[in-house]
Amino acid sequence: MTTDTRVSVQPDALNLLSVPIRPAPPVTGWSRTVRRISGIRDDVLDWVPEERPRYTWQAIVLLNAGMLATVSMLIFLGRAFSAPWWLLLPGAVLWGWLVISFDAWLISSTHGMKRGRHFALLSRLVLAGLVGFVIAEPLVIRLFEPTIRQQVGITRLSETTAYESLLKRCNPADGGRVADADCAGHRVDVKRTAPAFAKDLEETTRERDKLAAKLKGREGRLDRLVDRKSGECDGTSGSGLPGNFVQCQLKTQDIVDFRTSIQGDRDLLKKLNDDVTGLIGKRRDVENDDRARLSTRLDQMVEDHKNTQGDIGILEELHALHALAQRDSVVNVAQWLIRALLITLECWPVMTKLLGGRSTYDRLIADRLTLAYSLHERETELHTHIKTGHLRVVEATEQEQIDSVLKEVAERKRARLEEMDNAQRAVDAQQQENLLRSIDELAARYRGQSV
Repeated sequence: MTTDTRVSVQPDALNLLSVPIRPAPPVTGWSRTVRRISGIRDDVLDWVPEERPRYTWQAIVLLNAGMLATVSMLIFLGRAFSAPWWLLLPGAVLWGWLVISFDAWLISSTHGMKRGRHFALLSRLVLAGLVGFVIAEPLVIRLFEPTIRQQVGITRLSETTAYESLLKRCNPADGGRVADADCAGHRVDVKRTAPAFAKDLEETTRERDKLAAKLKGREGRLDRLVDRKSGECDGTSGSGLPGNFVQCQLKTQDIVDFRTSIQGDRDLLKKLNDDVTGLIGKRRDVENDDRARLSTRLDQMVEDHKNTQGDIGILEELHALHALAQRDSVVNVAQWLIRALLITLECWPVMTKLLGGRSTYDRLIADRLTLAYSLHERETELHTHIKTGHLRVVEATEQEQIDSVLKEVAERKRARLEEMDNAQRAVDAQQQENLLRSIDELAARYRGQSV
């Protein structure tokens, strides 16, 4: 008969063998590095390896927000500075890293939080929304760039037209002054030669009109002389004798002489008329030249105004987008939808923490924090006791040293006093002995005198 030596495995033992090992073996690679960005401790996460994918994707969402911020800043810098994109890339990458650092702090600061978790997450969500709004604006402008640039062109053309109209209104072609407060600083001084010709024309015209009036009176007198001569020769007036040859000849001679006397005025009037006509033509030419010079100057000022507009900047694009949104409701809705989407993408790392709830990893971190606080308190108490005991020992030692010094001082004082007492007794004995000797000497002297 043979005996079965195989060990029988109980069902409970089989169940224990199926339990996963905790902590799980650590993992290496890019996922561990990515999780570290969001403040995840893999030595704690090894106790709940089921949550590794959750925190890995949370960190990837955080990195996506940073890349979105980098692209946004690259677009903004490209509009703010006229430089190649590769020169602007370091600044954009730095901004993206700052956003990643900020989001990582927002997420990591809530790990293990028990009380006030939702309030803290909501406050961090508001901060992330503010950052997201800043990040979203350049991207919104980039998406609406063709329409925005068209609107900027329309706005600039309108401003240029208004400026040109103001210049023409404040600088009339005749050189007059316009009493308008808007014209302050917009008046143009150009060399005008038309006023000098206008003065000459005015003087010549006045002289011509005066001579013409004078000549008109003399022409009337000539007409009367002609009428008298005709009447004399016809016998209808004067002597009344038809064919009065002498009187007719005399009056004819008077007419000839008078015509001769006014011929010079006629010639002068003709010359003055020619001068006036010539001056009018010259003044017209000079006024055209003045208008051309003024127009050239105004055109140059308008061109200078266009040149001052320069390249389209980010602020100008923002104003254009605002104008488009006010004018077109579709653009307004679209730009706010895109902006909300981009802000949501920036807030998504915090939202994953808020929507995911409190995980097992958070509980482990909270327990570790509680344990660390308890250990710190105990260590603090221990250090306090040690420090207190040390202080007591030092105090006792110092007190013992003080007592020893005081005792030594007292003994020295007592010895000094005894020494002083002995010296005083010796002095008193010597004085007593000297006194007795003096008395004996006086007594002997007195006895000798008695004998």
